Amino acid sequence: NQLQKKEKQIADANLRDEALQAYLDRISELLLSSEYRSQLLTRSCSDDNPIQDVARVRTVTILRRLENDVERQRQVLDFLRDAKLFDFILKGINLDNINLNNAYLTRANLNDAKLNGAYLSNANLKNANLDGACFRDANLK
Repeated sequence: NQLQKKEKQIADANLRDEALQAYLDRISELLLSSEYRSQLLTRSCSDDNPIQDVARVRTVTILRRLENDVERQRQVLDFLRDAKLFDFILKGINLDNINLNNAYLTRANLNDAKLNGAYLSNANLKNANLDGACFRDANLK
């Protein structure tokens, strides 16, 4: 029984590692493509940017997949920060009911983000842009 639990934990960790690596690879492909890179990194006011939309959806998907996995969530957020995507990929993102306890969101642009019912206990939101963000029923303790 103990052995089975340990094997399941290892298998689950491997699946999370694979999901994280696939996310990093896909976003890196967008950054490496000259065609997509300019669209991904544009900071125009246009809401019609399918490349940013894809990156945003992939980011939401991986953050949800890695719920309760603070270290891997941090790797996603650090990657976005290092790739200069942090300022706009999280803007307006729908993270309703997500578990981001202990997340490192310092200087994140969560302008107009939806965080209703989100778990943000001990999340570091220092200097984050929270203008227009919705936190209804969010756990901030």
